[in-house]
Amino acid sequence: MSGTPIRVIVVDDEPVIRQFLQVALADMGAHVETFGTCAEGLERCRLVDFDVAFVDKNLPDGTGLQICAALTGADCKVALITGYANLHSAVEAMRHGVADYFIKPLDLDDLEARFQRMTKQLHLERANRSLLANLVAKCRELERLAARDTVTGLFNHTHFQTQLRSEIERSRSKHRFSLALIALDGFSEVNERLGHAEGDRVLRLVADLLLPADSLAGSSVSRKQDLVCRLNGATFALLLPETPIKQAAGVVERFRGALSLARVSKDTLGLTASIGLAEYPTDRSEPSALIDAAGSALRRAKAAGGNCQLCYDRDEASETGVDSGLRRVRALGGCLSRRAVRFVYQPIVSISGRQPFAYEALCRPTDPAFGDIGELLSAAGEAGRLIEFGNLLREVALQPMDRLRADASLFLNVQPQELYGNALFAANSVLHAMAHRIVLEITETEQISDFSSARAQLCKLREVGFRIALDDFGAGYQGLGSLAMLEPDFVKLDMGIVRGITPDSRAGRLTRNMHDFCEDEGIVMIAEGVETESEFQTLHGMGIDLMQGYLFAQPSEPFCEVNWAGTHRRSA
Repeated sequence: MSGTPIRVIVVDDEPVIRQFLQVALADMGAHVETFGTCAEGLERCRLVDFDVAFVDKNLPDGTGLQICAALTGADCKVALITGYANLHSAVEAMRHGVADYFIKPLDLDDLEARFQRMTKQLHLERANRSLLANLVAKCRELERLAARDTVTGLFNHTHFQTQLRSEIERSRSKHRFSLALIALDGFSEVNERLGHAEGDRVLRLVADLLLPADSLAGSSVSRKQDLVCRLNGATFALLLPETPIKQAAGVVERFRGALSLARVSKDTLGLTASIGLAEYPTDRSEPSALIDAAGSALRRAKAAGGNCQLCYDRDEASETGVDSGLRRVRALGGCLSRRAVRFVYQPIVSISGRQPFAYEALCRPTDPAFGDIGELLSAAGEAGRLIEFGNLLREVALQPMDRLRADASLFLNVQPQELYGNALFAANSVLHAMAHRIVLEITETEQISDFSSARAQLCKLREVGFRIALDDFGAGYQGLGSLAMLEPDFVKLDMGIVRGITPDSRAGRLTRNMHDFCEDEGIVMIAEGVETESEFQTLHGMGIDLMQGYLFAQPSEPFCEVNWAGTHRRSA
């Protein structure tokens, strides 16, 4: 307040008192405003922050204690003036928090001494509050520095250790959670080539990719409940509460995809990362052991050449198992780089139209390291390259589209992990250009853990023009839940139900009920795996018109004709 006049308000109904205080306080260097009523004083106090208030206890339209009450909590010293002093009024004044108590008539010397005392007290209290505020701010900053990494602003190693122990204690015998250790590949080269200042900028870029972003709903990697830390150098940790490892793998895969699109420098696009994943308590149940498990998976990912994610596997803890795992990951990398896959196409026939309604594209690996597509998908999932692999598969599957009949569609398989983030929207433009002829067939729906996000993504895909199918309907316990939540255009009846089906069997009754439900909901049922005349007759008798199976054609080069032999006795 040095150099700033003290602002004083005087509220008294006696003009002589107002004039006396106006002159006396002004001579003491104060800026004084005077008012004669309670209403005027209250109104002015609402508009101006005064330092000191002199208020008459008894006013024509109220009491000075009303003004005292209005100023309670304000940064203002209040002095009450009264011509009728008694112990009760003094106690009442103190109860309202007044700083001083004057009795008329006022004495100039006494006024000056007590006014100076009030202003000094005001200065001291304000200085103390300022010091306390600075102290609190510095303590918070020290706490922040103790828990935060100075380069990225993320939580540091010390805070990570504390939170990991807390999460284990919270989750003990109740929840699973996952831990991901993330190491940037070749980060030392970034520092050497671009300098440490640019290296720090890259670390901050990685931190931004990992942190949740409320304004980019659906595009951020982590969630609000996740803990993101920088452990050291170019190694980060991501703690995902109540998240099984398969779901965690989808989270970190989104991070790898975003990282590959990040601009490192003006002429360099993309970074890669090696990631190790472990799950509590499946893999380990103690803090240091869980970190070691994730670290083991991270080392395997690095040894496999980087740019992949691996989950901890106790069976691969032996030297032989590690070699086997690394061979699969390396073989996957070669498969991706050489595009070592081919496709065969099996028709989905319309019985009433006696022609193919659509064809399903079925992948066949050409790399001898993988016996079938299941092994290849498993390796891609282990390495965290499922989205990258899925995009490659769809790109290859679409190559013969110019030979597909104009009135036929193509079914393309999609893994549940590809429904999170923008994986299918980042796909090549050819896929989107043909959206009206493409049916995206969601496989392994039991692995969908977040139906709300999956449903939101499917809505966006429908807006582009894609139709949606659910595979293996009726298998397990997830089928009806998936049907209700995802609202597909088609469902493919699981071939386990189709095999040997008869009208009076339990499978037959179940199929009839499911078909009736689908028909009521406007969903088209497709029976797959139809191999015998009896199965065909039973299914067609229930009103199922679309079928797929060896009875009509085996998967072959695009696009084979349908064998109608044996179906001539079909129902009208």
